[in-house]
Amino acid sequence: ANRDREAFDVLGKALQAQPEQPDLLYDYAMLAERLDRVDILETSLRKVIAIRPEFAHAYNALGYSLADRNQRLPEARDLIQRALQLAPDDLFIADSMGWVLYRQGLVKEALEWLRRAYSGRPDPEIAAHLGEVLWVSGDQKEAERIWKEAGETRAIKNTGTQRLDIPNKVNGSAQYAIDTRLPGMVYAAVKASPVPWGKLKIFNADAIKDQPGFIAVVELRAVEGKRGQPDMQD
Repeated sequence: ANRDREAFDVLGKALQAQPEQPDLLYDYAMLAERLDRVDILETSLRKVIAIRPEFAHAYNALGYSLADRNQRLPEARDLIQRALQLAPDDLFIADSMGWVLYRQGLVKEALEWLRRAYSGRPDPEIAAHLGEVLWVSGDQKEAERIWKEAGETRAIKNTGTQRLDIPNKVNGSAQYAIDTRLPGMVYAAVKASPVPWGKLKIFNADAIKDQPGFIAVVELRAVEGKRGQPDMQD
């Protein structure tokens, strides 16, 4: 949560210099949601939409956020529908449509969208939505199969299907392997040829040596017989 706050503050300062930059605004909105600043989430996403009206994920993010909080569902559905018009093959947006339809009580229609999304992209978050709607519709066996297939851990309560991990994922407090911090831990940045399987002809190792925290530049080469980047700098 502290890292989210720090990133949020850094983006806020960047936006003071570039207040109309849509990518910064979008990232700022996503961090605002993690910090439970839904007011900033909404104002930032609406500004993104005004600046870049073809930005499908801005419509989707705002619509999904409203649907997930069970608020202004007709508006949420309209936003997600607009996102689908802009990116009809995006399965995460299809998942959002399924979720808002479920929130509106349209279980049959929701299942159609969620099945489509999950069949094309068996993502755990999509599986969580599909499983929940299956459970509510009475198909508990299929719901359990989907959850098991996606490797999701569920907590089945007598009130229904409340998942234990969703709140932590939404508010940014969930811990993943990438969040691991160990004493003396260092980080690497990898630079490679912009051409797939291309070879770097030259790189300037001295250009980074004055940067704070610099330790070393290491040249990496592809393993014999492996298809990868022949030369990389980290």
